[in-house]
Amino acid sequence: MNKEQDTIVEVKKKKWYQERSKQLIAALLVVALIGTDVVIRYASASAAAIETNPKALLDDDVYQSMDEESDRAKELWKMLENSEEIEKKLKDACDKAQRLIEEGKYKEALDPVNYIIENMNLTTEEMCQLRMLRTALYFYSGEYKKAADDCTWLIGKGRDENGYYYFMRAACRIQNMEFESSRDDLLEALDRGYEEEAFCYVYLTFCEYYLEDYEQVLSYAKEALSREPGDEYKGTLIYFQALANLNLGYFEESASCMTELLDMKEYKENGELYYYRGVSELTLEKYENAYEDFNLALKYGIPSAEGDGDDENMKTMLYYNRGVAALALNRAEEARSDLQKVVERNNNAELVKASEELLELLNGQGTTE
Repeated sequence: MNKEQDTIVEVKKKKWYQERSKQLIAALLVVALIGTDVVIRYASASAAAIETNPKALLDDDVYQSMDEESDRAKELWKMLENSEEIEKKLKDACDKAQRLIEEGKYKEALDPVNYIIENMNLTTEEMCQLRMLRTALYFYSGEYKKAADDCTWLIGKGRDENGYYYFMRAACRIQNMEFESSRDDLLEALDRGYEEEAFCYVYLTFCEYYLEDYEQVLSYAKEALSREPGDEYKGTLIYFQALANLNLGYFEESASCMTELLDMKEYKENGELYYYRGVSELTLEKYENAYEDFNLALKYGIPSAEGDGDDENMKTMLYYNRGVAALALNRAEEARSDLQKVVERNNNAELVKASEELLELLNGQGTTE
């Protein structure tokens, strides 16, 4: 076996790729809580830059649906006013809360709603109705911890709604990156018969990826897809499967998933997908395919999580992997060029060291063990 072959054997023993700091590289899962309903949406980002952090987005369609919440709030205020003679401050608070909700000013509506909860002599039913409303307002305002606390209170009062508030609390906890407790809530929601099973499994897939249980990622993604949560979720779930397979070392399966995604119009120019497929192909010794995919990844770019240009560390790994593929294809000059770029960029000590060793080999100045 010659030096080049020795080098390739050593390279194959190592994983020269890494996760992006536990961030999802699929797309956003969008959770919008509307009154006592949950709307789960998928928002695909552009093909050039896929969002990576879980957060709530409110589009025009979701805002319009808050009209239903405004109507429900009107009935609530009438119920409060008819329950007993209330003083002017409380009545003013009811009027203000109703007006602000109608105007879509959900964060501002929290003050009068909180004033009513703290100062009015409410029945248990009235308090539950107000807590349901406040949960939605907290969520819309980005106060996920407080929204989760209201869910906990409602669960304690037996307002579990067949697992609904466990699911709602899970949605809140996902926003705060509390994936273990969110997973437990989702499983409890399923045990209690929550009707939106498909969405539970989508969220469980999401949580298990962050918790690095990749076998469960594959299991839950399969369950979600079998329940047909909607075509808009398909790309997200396939991407989870691709990354889980990659982390588990199932490279054929990972490459297959990436190919399925790249066949979709919205992903055809996604550099990150080409990069990860190239990683799988490199490990499978499909060097020509890997080299071509790394070229496409470089062409389309790998956006950073912050969206301010390329992910420089991923770009360094791209150069290294392309250099290894070139070396396996006996393209010494291309390999030397890419490995030198890794050394010059000097932002990954492990890859710099590995590149220097390979360059010594290419230059005939050293040997591999």
